[in-house]
Amino acid sequence: MRYKPVRGNSASIGMMEAVLNCFTRDGALYLPEHFPVIPRAFFNNISDMNLREIGYVVANILFGDDLPSEFIKNVTDKALSYPIPFTRTDSNRFTLDLTQGPTRNYNDIGARVLAEMFKQNPNRSHFNMLVTASTGTLSAIAEAFHDIPDVTTYAIYPSGQLSHDRRDHLLRYGQSVRPVEVSGTLRDCRAMVRDLFMDHDLRGDLRLISGNSANIAILLPRVIYFFYAYAQLRRLGLPLDKVVIAIPTRNFGNLTSALIANRMGLPVSRFMAICPDGETPEFISDTRLASIRGTATAAQIYSPANHPLSTDEICISLLAERPLDPSAGHISHRGITHISPTANALKRIITK
Repeated sequence: MRYKPVRGNSASIGMMEAVLNCFTRDGALYLPEHFPVIPRAFFNNISDMNLREIGYVVANILFGDDLPSEFIKNVTDKALSYPIPFTRTDSNRFTLDLTQGPTRNYNDIGARVLAEMFKQNPNRSHFNMLVTASTGTLSAIAEAFHDIPDVTTYAIYPSGQLSHDRRDHLLRYGQSVRPVEVSGTLRDCRAMVRDLFMDHDLRGDLRLISGNSANIAILLPRVIYFFYAYAQLRRLGLPLDKVVIAIPTRNFGNLTSALIANRMGLPVSRFMAICPDGETPEFISDTRLASIRGTATAAQIYSPANHPLSTDEICISLLAERPLDPSAGHISHRGITHISPTANALKRIITK
């Protein structure tokens, strides 16, 4: 399958090039030229399938043109090795719990899929993984990649915006994971990383890879849990003509994955994006999308509860993150690197 930028006229590229580059020179991201449609027969049998079986079918349809089926099966079997509970909270409301992975964060799935792709590839070479966040996404990437000797992870976060438990968690992996605290905002962190990816002269021969949803190998596997949620509804024998998905979101990766799942054939009536104030994206203009805004805390954003529904709608809400269990013992913070929010400063610590 070929991948093209979401804007501009740059040429389409192959899967591995899209995974490794992520950004065009003008900062655009890559998505598939077309989204493959799931065969209808899949939905006839989906209620009898477990998470790994659903994951393999969906991943094979997404990546089967570029990767061998046996490779994809090995990846999904290992990455999808923990449960995703689906619970009924009301007569027409359900919660899909994405917090049962090793770091209690929704990004455990995407991180583990990409990590397994590295592990299964016998021809891999050294890469520098760059991931920016102020949440558990950093922990998910660090956990997934810390034992791959060919990858050094730079966990980049804005000063004062990462919880103590998450920060301490990053320091438990030794030299394979390097926490980088930036004197700026999360937007500054993202801009710094994007600038380094885009500036090919500055980037030089650094072998960089993104650990954020800009990477299609992290973004696309998230569609799996939306198909899995639909399978649970089918198993209950509920009417499925008005399914609503409520998505807690900050950088809108989960929302994008839900929309991709819909384009692949997942029957969804409408979507609700649960957004903090001032972070509603421009693409929330489709009549099937509703943005619910407010001065919500992170916990409220990641655990959407009561949102307006009609009497015949069935709502699936995502539970996307939980706090880590309290860390045991004292962790020295001498392993944290502090830098200014510039691409040059980031390059300097990578090339030390």
